[in-house]
Amino acid sequence: MNDTPATLTVDSAHYATLRDALLAVREDLSSVVSILSTEADNGAGFVAAAYTELRRRLVQGRLSQSEEIGQLIAVVLEVQEGGSDDELAENRIHRESLRWLSDGIGAVLAQDPQLGIKSLRHLTEAVYCDESLVWVAWLWIARAATETGDFEQARKAAEMACEQADSLDAQAVSTSLCAMGEVEMGVGDYEAALLNLERAAEGFEKLDDRRGLATAFLARARAMAAAGRDDDAIKAADKAHEIDDSWEQPGAFLARRAMIGGDLGRARELLSRFESQQQRPDEIERELAVLAILDEERLPAAVVARYLQLCDQLPSDDVLSELESLAGANPAFLQLRELLAWTYVKLGNDDAAAREFGHLAEQNLGADLQSSVLLGLGCLANRRNQEQQSSRRVSATASAVSSGASTAPSVSTAAGPTVVGTAKDGSKLELVSDDDDSEEDEPPRQEREPARQGSLSTSPAASSSHHTVDQKSAPKAVFTGDLQLFAVPDLLEFLKSSRRTGTLVVTSENGIGAVHLRDGMLTGAASPRCTNIGDLLIAQGAINNDELRMATIAQEVDSPDRLLGELLVELGSVDADTVRGALRKQVFLAVKEMVAWTVGRFAFEPDKRSLDQTRSGVEIELDTQAVLLDVLRQFDEENKDG
Repeated sequence: MNDTPATLTVDSAHYATLRDALLAVREDLSSVVSILSTEADNGAGFVAAAYTELRRRLVQGRLSQSEEIGQLIAVVLEVQEGGSDDELAENRIHRESLRWLSDGIGAVLAQDPQLGIKSLRHLTEAVYCDESLVWVAWLWIARAATETGDFEQARKAAEMACEQADSLDAQAVSTSLCAMGEVEMGVGDYEAALLNLERAAEGFEKLDDRRGLATAFLARARAMAAAGRDDDAIKAADKAHEIDDSWEQPGAFLARRAMIGGDLGRARELLSRFESQQQRPDEIERELAVLAILDEERLPAAVVARYLQLCDQLPSDDVLSELESLAGANPAFLQLRELLAWTYVKLGNDDAAAREFGHLAEQNLGADLQSSVLLGLGCLANRRNQEQQSSRRVSATASAVSSGASTAPSVSTAAGPTVVGTAKDGSKLELVSDDDDSEEDEPPRQEREPARQGSLSTSPAASSSHHTVDQKSAPKAVFTGDLQLFAVPDLLEFLKSSRRTGTLVVTSENGIGAVHLRDGMLTGAASPRCTNIGDLLIAQGAINNDELRMATIAQEVDSPDRLLGELLVELGSVDADTVRGALRKQVFLAVKEMVAWTVGRFAFEPDKRSLDQTRSGVEIELDTQAVLLDVLRQFDEENKDG
């Protein structure tokens, strides 16, 4: 290993080899020191190249992968600084910067741009911060401000990104030009937007960056469509589709335009290549479902066309009013009502959202819609019970389908939810995104770009009027996604490695599951079929039915916020160690049930930072990785026996 900082680049084979070697031993600082000692510059060139890789991942919103490379940079910096933990130590500044970036980008992806901007501002105002990360912050501020319609702020941020990109690389320059093009599009200056996007496309083409080039052409298509140049828009989207035919968004855009124009044959042709995929992106599932409605003439074509147009619009009072009117006139259009429910969430009217989701839960839904509805019910229940101890909260979340609707035909909740543990504190979560041509596992779709619909809004509960949005009352959900693209074990591993605190809500055709974590450790879980704590203790012979009845009455009448296991201990029916043992079993069983779910959705909501509840005397805290290993080991044993 003899590369110098000048020759070690992010695209070099030596960088990839060095990065993988360091990732393998990052928990062992002495091994990191040993590897870096073989570098002439003690790893300075590696850090510079790693920041380039980190920057590229963050730009795409690939937050889980960014966490990995970002933490590796922190380890290398710590070694280079001799383990210094001073407040101005570079590794500490880097870790804090990475946290603010992840929080900010995650919030923008979860469609809470104001919260995202607030987090990202910490970097743009920092005295000491790597220029790569500051550039990323400006870029995401531009994107977030564009979403909110604050084009003055968006333009300033895009200009700062363009200015800083000059000191980075050509890819950063082209990416910044794309951001500026989006801003110009937002203010209606389509010629300026197209000029910037053309310059961006030229830059990406020189770099042979196919995804970047396709992104620039798709942005041009959207600008042309907004300007009323439909034929040019279709040509630009066709070009994006041709450049990167593995990316579903150009095809989905073209299919929507075809359906809006009444050309169902063209829409069918565009979507057909995705129909055989076992793991179809949500966006393609939506377009296929709408195409089926048009094919079968179940609804007026004009109504469906307007729905497709509204899917691409940011939530507003005007959009909400039109959705309410359309839903009232077309109650059987379930996709429209789902969009209405999520729009209520985004505008802060959780009560109206719960009513709409509850109505949908009573219908005979397809898997995709059902998963979205259950996710909405579960997340709203978690939010309503935010002040409760975590075990009470995950129980309410997993039971949300029964409280949100009188029936849910395809959802089984036969055994009642599992309840476990307690927790408090708070922090934010990040995640993943773009699928590219790399050999890495494909991450969730939702972070490729902000979802058009059906993704979790982070707006808190508000008053009964949907015109009021209280930005302070509830925690913010920072990511959502598809289980087909990000499985439960991967989610839990990520939450553990990034030491997150909050509730993970998971939905499938089996119902709603919930897991609570504190600093990445499991403290609570709930699933539809797992035995509750009282029945577990009876099965173990630890208590009898009369003792369970007394504790249940005491909980319902006098202590609704207390844990059942805690009351059983207080009444002298069982000792705390026995209750904790039963709780550990519940966690295992609930996690085991959810690990088996491969089709559905998830959302993570961090706890309020101000939440400071007293911990229960029967609290448990389990190592997430250890529980997962036990679950997977049991699955292996069962498969062998089978």
